[in-house]
Amino acid sequence: MSNCIQIHGTPVGPENPLFIIGEVGLAHDGSLGAAHAYVDRLAKVGVDAVKFQTFKAENLVSKNAPKAPYQKNITSQLESQFSMLKKLELDFSVHKKLINYCKKKNLGFLGLEYSGHGKSSKNLAGSRIEMRC
Repeated sequence: MSNCIQIHGTPVGPENPLFIIGEVGLAHDGSLGAAHAYVDRLAKVGVDAVKFQTFKAENLVSKNAPKAPYQKNITSQLESQFSMLKKLELDFSVHKKLINYCKKKNLGFLGLEYSGHGKSSKNLAGSRIEMRC
């Protein structure tokens, strides 16, 4: 078994140069413009790839799920957890735009769809992780 993986065709492992992934997560607040701004900043600091959290709110929580205590402290107490997550969700067409934007910046794009069942369920087009070198 190999001690490395490939991300966007680049070997990553003990015998290879450092590969830096910049995590945007949900910091974009559901805005493509904000997502682009994060990609721009990460490109300037020299990351190799950018990772976004990818999910469908309906696959994670019920429509009436209460927020966690920390979420109540930083968001509106009037909205449900579902509503909060729905605003942060980026649909597939937005992900395609981000994939193309990352390509223009010479960055890899990582976004694995989280199923809510404890594992990533679908690899988005543009995300390439291979378990061999």
